[in-house]
Amino acid sequence: MDKGTKKSTAYNSYNKKAIEALVVKYGLSEYYIRQSIAGRRLGVVPDKLKKEYKSICDQLEATINNFKNQ
Repeated sequence: MDKGTKKSTAYNSYNKKAIEALVVKYGLSEYYIRQSIAGRRLGVVPDKLKKEYKSICDQLEATINNFKNQ
């Protein structure tokens, strides 16, 4: 009669530098920003945070690729 419980061991890892940049810009906690990016917070500000996080990560990725190609 034992129901097996499965714990989700897959954790999302977020770019710490991008999150730190958003903390400095908006003055919000890292926890709130991670929650917003994960989609657990609703509203206008979390939507802005998602968009900016994506653009920051894209810019960082492009910079890294440019550095590798030189």
